Amino acid sequence: MLRFRRIRSMSSVGFAFFFLLCGCSIKNREVTSSQPETVDKLQVRWKPDFSYSYAPDQIDLSSKAIFGTAGDLLQWQKVPLQRLRDQAAEIQRDFRVRFASRETRRNDLATVVNDTYIVESAKLPTPLTYTISRWTPRKNALAGPVIVAFDGHGDCGGECTGKPPERMFQRDGFGRHLVQNGWTVIGVPTAIHKPLTKFNATHDFPLIWAALATLVLKHSDTSSSSSPKDVIYLGNAIGGLTAAAASIIDPRTLATVTNGAFFPLDFTRHHYRIKDHALCHDMRDFASYVPFYALLYPVPLMLQVGEEDGLWMGHGPVKSSDWFSGLPRGATSDETVGAALLLQRLWTRTGKGFSLAVHPGGHEELDATRADQFLKPLVTGQATHHPLPH
Repeated sequence: MLRFRRIRSMSSVGFAFFFLLCGCSIKNREVTSSQPETVDKLQVRWKPDFSYSYAPDQIDLSSKAIFGTAGDLLQWQKVPLQRLRDQAAEIQRDFRVRFASRETRRNDLATVVNDTYIVESAKLPTPLTYTISRWTPRKNALAGPVIVAFDGHGDCGGECTGKPPERMFQRDGFGRHLVQNGWTVIGVPTAIHKPLTKFNATHDFPLIWAALATLVLKHSDTSSSSSPKDVIYLGNAIGGLTAAAASIIDPRTLATVTNGAFFPLDFTRHHYRIKDHALCHDMRDFASYVPFYALLYPVPLMLQVGEEDGLWMGHGPVKSSDWFSGLPRGATSDETVGAALLLQRLWTRTGKGFSLAVHPGGHEELDATRADQFLKPLVTGQATHHPLPH
């Protein structure tokens, strides 16, 4: 007891020195002790319990083990697919939509019908005026599905108000090009941030815009004698994410085309700067965009990316990295290429329906010609419709 009290009264330095001596003593006993069971216990305690071996018997790297079967993918889809659809339904329950007015005009290319709706909600500071613009070709119109198109922030300088998109229908606009090729295109507003701030507290902007758009389109279809059975969703930049979200929540989806909307999700979370709406490029339920886009399987999907898109190839606001294997791309784009190849492999189960199209343009320069070439077989009978599960 006296010895114990002496130890307790030692200074902190002396206390540390005492245990240092004890440690040396134990270490020496590991080598010289005549009690092998003590040495074995110490050795077991510090022995690593993991292996660096990547032999086939340790980790199955076969294609079947990595990708599974089509049934595996469809089984996985059930929970996240239903979750997003439930979130969309929750958003839509907060909106009240009523028809306000219709404006019809004609030009050399199309009959243009602008339908305006008033959207009300306790979460909105004031009622939202929301206008969709339907362009129907006057000549050689394709029968069947319509294209619902969303543009990016550049259409309205970053903060849209609910007015119908204009840029896509201007000279050289992707919407106008598609109308020239026989498609009926419905331009829908997107990038509306400030009025929807309270919704964004619990839901992501692309899903909010998609839920609002599909709700308004249902009202539009109800008043139309030619309600489409199939819908193609097409989007540019942030409109691409909105188009993908709309495709996921709308069982009528025939195909999806996005441009400038496929990149590392963690990159946009940490580096992509948007002044007033930091969660604009985000899907908070997902760790990457791969599972988000995988929810579209087996619906035909085209992902367009521009060589001059800073979110894709490391140009513009993103300095290109040069540390990765000497390949002529930055680390950001290499990660995205790998993700696209993974999605491509998933879609090969149907034998068709996936395209990664790299064009020479920028972030908001959707290639309408490639979109038309991808979509035309869907309405000419050369492709198979694989609807999302209801």
